[in-house]
Amino acid sequence: MRRLVPAIAFFATLLAIATASSGFQWDELDDEEWGFMGSSPASSPPPGPQSDLARKKQAAPEASSSPESNKLQFPLEHAFGGSEFTRAGVFTARLRPSLRGGQALGKLRLSRLPLSGAEKQAFEELLKEDGFYTIRVPANPLSPGAPFVISSIKARCLAIANLKERLDIHMDQGNIIAVGYSAGADCPYPRELKHPASWTFDTHIVSKGGEQAKTVLFNDFGLGSTADDTLGDEAMAAIKKPPPEKSFWAKYWMYIIPLGLIVMNAITQVANMQEEPGAPAGGGQQARAPAAVRRR
Repeated sequence: MRRLVPAIAFFATLLAIATASSGFQWDELDDEEWGFMGSSPASSPPPGPQSDLARKKQAAPEASSSPESNKLQFPLEHAFGGSEFTRAGVFTARLRPSLRGGQALGKLRLSRLPLSGAEKQAFEELLKEDGFYTIRVPANPLSPGAPFVISSIKARCLAIANLKERLDIHMDQGNIIAVGYSAGADCPYPRELKHPASWTFDTHIVSKGGEQAKTVLFNDFGLGSTADDTLGDEAMAAIKKPPPEKSFWAKYWMYIIPLGLIVMNAITQVANMQEEPGAPAGGGQQARAPAAVRRR
């Protein structure tokens, strides 16, 4: 009987521990089911309408990053003499980030519209009058409209070149600041009256970006300088400080060394010339002595 009491106590202890552990698991399941504070739910709650909208914004790419949204189109307009401007073609380009900030235009292309019958007649009138053929493009291609950049050329020059034209478009941070318009052939004066062999324009486009001017480090006239604002006082003093003056030896060493060699060579030659006359005299006295000995 005494041996059964410890065994019964041992089994009772195991039963109590098992009951406590099952209750603890049941509490954890309750926390996961009801989402109590500090619990880790097994499944996230269904997203509401606000989270759906935020997820759509994150999944949708920005307009500037999509391959189709960075394409840009803006018109080319022309006028014959003093007539009104009409559509002449469409420029296509791609927006790309500029190194100096903002956006710039790349891969600039022009699709020319064919000339209508009325436009051909107006061009022929310009040839007779030796008038100007004028084009214009919007200064801000991102928002086409006024103001415009205008350029003109003699119609006879285009006719001599068979409507081969060149457009030098100067841009700065995506804005067109100037357009150079020239023909694809020489047009000497007096200009010859010649009709083009074909009424199709052959356009060559050259896109040029703005160049940054050199920065002036300091101004001797006291008008101010951009370098004074960016550089410190010590740096500006080091720039304006004149270099140290060179010594006499540092300035003229290339002349002193050859002159010294010449003087030393001359002294050596003079010394040799003084020794040569005495040598034959001593030799003669030594030669006469044996002769006297022989006579005796």
